[in-house]
Amino acid sequence: MSTRLQSFRRSAVILALVLGIAFIWVGYAAATSPGSNSSDWPVYLHDNARSGVCPAAPDLPLAEHWAWTSPALPHPAWPDPHGVAVEGMGDVNLERPRLKFDDAFHIAVSDGAVYFGSTEDNKVCCLDLASGEVRWTFFTDGPVRLAPTVYEGRVYFGADDGYAYCLNASDGKLIWKFQAAPRDERLLGSGKMMSMWPVRTSVLVDDDVAYFGAGMFPGERVYLYAVDARDGAPIWKNATMNDLAAGQNGFTPQGYLLATKDYLFVPSGRALPARFDRKDGRFHYQRSFSWRSNGVVGGSYALLAGDASVLDDRCLNGLKETYIALGVPTQSTARAVAIMKASATAHIGETNTPALGGKRFRKMETVQGDCSALVAEAASYFDRVISALS
Repeated sequence: MSTRLQSFRRSAVILALVLGIAFIWVGYAAATSPGSNSSDWPVYLHDNARSGVCPAAPDLPLAEHWAWTSPALPHPAWPDPHGVAVEGMGDVNLERPRLKFDDAFHIAVSDGAVYFGSTEDNKVCCLDLASGEVRWTFFTDGPVRLAPTVYEGRVYFGADDGYAYCLNASDGKLIWKFQAAPRDERLLGSGKMMSMWPVRTSVLVDDDVAYFGAGMFPGERVYLYAVDARDGAPIWKNATMNDLAAGQNGFTPQGYLLATKDYLFVPSGRALPARFDRKDGRFHYQRSFSWRSNGVVGGSYALLAGDASVLDDRCLNGLKETYIALGVPTQSTARAVAIMKASATAHIGETNTPALGGKRFRKMETVQGDCSALVAEAASYFDRVISALS
């Protein structure tokens, strides 16, 4: 089997696993709320891998203490898909809502405070975690579309005005702001004034370095930055992505950044994420697949897998007990995962049938090869979820 085919099928099994255990993972994360017995939630989905899970047990039963209501609904950057198949290719190539990174005011929680940005009135708001009372607000010149990052007493975020910001977490005072846009040029987008190079990624902070992207039109050039999180001093800038494929590549930084020790992963709108070196910003790769043969893939949501602590320690550990406490039937859930396992392994091993695939049945139409090892690997992941529920 070719390396390219093996790489594609490995990507397919990772996607199948993400979809297969997503509802379990989300159920566990939803049961984990910030409180006296919970750890902080300082970034979107808890950490820079976007696992959506924290190690603390929830205080059950859950009860509402307060509610904050926005004066207006969120104002997303992109409309819903039109429901028309790409080039008339049928249900397989319908556009999906892959750019829904700002359809709600996503929060970060740290040290007794709740932080979120607003696309409705261009601000970041801090609420008291215990009472829900407003502690402070900070206005920008454009919508703030993603959750702030809270790191060592500071709040980091970007806005559609083309700037990245750092505020004091306690009082909302500006510490520094960085002009990510090369020029202060504005245009009208989705009913709001915005920079030609909006910051529509999160500001990811790790080891005193803040990372973010700016721009979304490859033909106008897009940028990726690393700056000193303490004072905003530049560390490196990657402005070379548009030199690839005459500016027609799929790199449009939009969504929540992810990071490992060595690499930065950048969601790219409707395309797949791209990987960069954290040390110098060097581009490594960005996968792409033909939508004509493989369907429309990509999107602004991503998570990092492959670390045992993510699946075992932080997702599966205590999963059964949590589901029982919430009244979720674990036996039925385990059966559902078993069905997903059968479908995923059949898909990888090219043994899918109309009976398994239903009305949307299709094969990958790839060169045949021995995928037995990959099928066994995928099956083992599902088996671990089933075991945790049994």
